[in-house]
Amino acid sequence: AQIGADPARPIVLYSTGMAHHMPGEDRIVAHIAGDLAGLHEFGRPQLVVRVYPKDQTGRFEQLKHRRKDILFPRIPWEANYQTPMHEDLYLLTNMLRHCAVGINIASTISLELCMFDKPVLNIGYDPPGMDIRPVSFARYYTFDHYAPVVASGAVEVVGEPGRLRDALVEAMGHPERRRAERRAFLSGSSGISSH
Repeated sequence: AQIGADPARPIVLYSTGMAHHMPGEDRIVAHIAGDLAGLHEFGRPQLVVRVYPKDQTGRFEQLKHRRKDILFPRIPWEANYQTPMHEDLYLLTNMLRHCAVGINIASTISLELCMFDKPVLNIGYDPPGMDIRPVSFARYYTFDHYAPVVASGAVEVVGEPGRLRDALVEAMGHPERRRAERRAFLSGSSGISSH
């Protein structure tokens, strides 16, 4: 409620990345919001976007003004130290605790979502209608730090925009589907190193 969300409606949490690594993320966010708008069977889910705390580019400002249905909570920020303030621990923890699904592009936030036993969708396609080469969102899932997360089965990589709605329906309708994989990965018993 503090961030303007309706506690009675499901929350989908999107965590952004660094601007130079994830260009065009505003298009991804708008696409997610469009898909969520049609999911009435889940009680009109609401999209909360946590902008990467050090992203001071303002790249989501137009989207904020255009799409009032998307919530962009202000992150308590200490300008002198270029870091989130202590209060942000509560904000982030509660967003993770209360969301129904978490979405991001190869972010370590996926690990925290798994800790809270939340379904995780990873965007594996580039922003629709935008050429971002040499960057490739799909390529991030082959990097050493994230490939083990994908291989564990704890997250789902959505490889094309047309597949996102179905992935959201599955994650919200059956949040338990990857529970065993999430637990196994976090415990290290999946046979895949999380280090």
